[in-house]
Order: sequence, then structure tokens, then C-alpha cells
Amino acid sequence: MREVSAMEDRMHLQVVTPQALVCQSACSSVRLPLADGSAGILPGHAPLLGAVEEGVVYYTAQGKRHYVAVRHGTAHVSNNEVLLLVDAAAQAEDAERAREALQEIN
Repeated sequence: MREVSAMEDRMHLQVVTPQALVCQSACSSVRLPLADGSAGILPGHAPLLGAVEEGVVYYTAQGKRHYVAVRHGTAHVSNNEVLLLVDAAAQAEDAERAREALQEIN
């Protein structure tokens, strides 16, 4: 059995708007709100290009779940890099606050 290095079990997530880099984190999983449904991304995921819908991005970093409210854009996944280029985004402490943030960024 092949040994898995610490880098292979993490990805690099970036959420970028035209105004700012909203989120940048090493993470172990990401859930994206895509046009054709929610997508779970884990390290080693196949390359993906998708349309991001308005919703909440969930990601796990250091064993804790984090939330980012996003508004329409694109997602690019490749080589353990997850890049979201979105119209607007806001980090939140929990899912409920992320949903509230969606109302504020509309």
C-alpha cells in the first residue's frame, strides 16, 4: 500500500471577487454550489470547470467547518487547487450567518 503524504490530503482553496481575495485556505474538503447541483471536492479530484450558483461554500480546514456565501461565478479545480472566481462573497461563522450574508451581498 502506498503511503499518503500530508500534502496529498489537502487542497488549496481561493475565493476571489473583482474587489478582493475573500478566502484563502488549505483544506481537506470543499462543497460547491454548482449550476447542476452541489459538488463535493476532495484531494485528488479530477479536473473540473463549473458554473457557481448563488449559495454557501462549505470547507473543512484543520478539522473545523468554515462557510463562505458566494454569488455567481466559475469554479476551477485542478491539481488540488480550488479557485472560485465569483461576483461577490462573504465569509461567515456558521451556515445561518452565511445565508444572511447572501441577502446582504445581493
